[in-house]
Amino acid sequence: MLRLIWPFVLAVILAGCGNSTISAPTSSQTPPVHILPSALAALDAQHVIVVGSSTSDRTRGAIATTADDGRTWTSRVLNMPPLNGVAAKGTTVLVTADCPKATGPDCVWISTNSGGSFTDLPEVPRLVHPGLVDEKRGFVMTPPPNGTTLWVTDDAGATWAQTSTACVGPTVAIDFPSPDESWTACGGATPSETTRAIWQSNWEGSSLDLMSSVGGASATGALPSEGELLGISMTADGHGWLWTNDRLYTTSDAGRTWGPVKAADTSASSSVAAADLVTPQTGFAILSDGASSVVARTDDGGASWTELTSFPI
Repeated sequence: MLRLIWPFVLAVILAGCGNSTISAPTSSQTPPVHILPSALAALDAQHVIVVGSSTSDRTRGAIATTADDGRTWTSRVLNMPPLNGVAAKGTTVLVTADCPKATGPDCVWISTNSGGSFTDLPEVPRLVHPGLVDEKRGFVMTPPPNGTTLWVTDDAGATWAQTSTACVGPTVAIDFPSPDESWTACGGATPSETTRAIWQSNWEGSSLDLMSSVGGASATGALPSEGELLGISMTADGHGWLWTNDRLYTTSDAGRTWGPVKAADTSASSSVAAADLVTPQTGFAILSDGASSVVARTDDGGASWTELTSFPI
């Protein structure tokens, strides 16, 4: 799975100098800031962070948080471009934004106070799909077609270095349900037995197991081959989700077998834009029909969904 090499493959390029802090507004806005959601991260069944862009100004990033299962939300606009990724562990929040490195900021920000303020991380290439192992260790990926490269940190973003993953083709997504257990989804729009695979590993990469692949290679389970593979979310006890551009799949045996589940019972269609499984039964997702998106919750592993109508969409 993750082949995070320590010491790093390349020298550290960040020294923490020149960082700028973006503070969030000091009070909730009335009426609340409405958000076009693009990514989410759940700390547990009650605490969820959703990021995207402001519906009133699509050039500005926005963030919404809930601490009560999604019944009520606090939202605000941030002084950064539209956000396309978020990861959260404890009080650390890592976000990435839609801004080319050549013409804009470095597109990676970190917060150590639960999103109250964010620090720009300079000198990092344009990156996507942020992830956190714990409050200090995290990673972001280079976008396609170079999606096999990771930038990793073990000091909350003060320094970063480059490494690789277990994937032969593009690395689609990485998830750490616990500090010692990682899952990597490999392969994108074109499935093949050599590229589309699920690997299980640890942070150091000293343990690396192929759990499933297209065609069910020796000693592995069969991985769904339909659609473009977009993401993975696992729990520490081996339950998880895998989603493509048109279907959501679930596993209860650590990724050895996968079966489809209905992806929506909401006003949006069944397309999953982003998801996070918190327990084997409870999870959150951004569901989209292409024209509109909703934030939804499931308490039966994804068989049915409830739209969180209080989300400031």
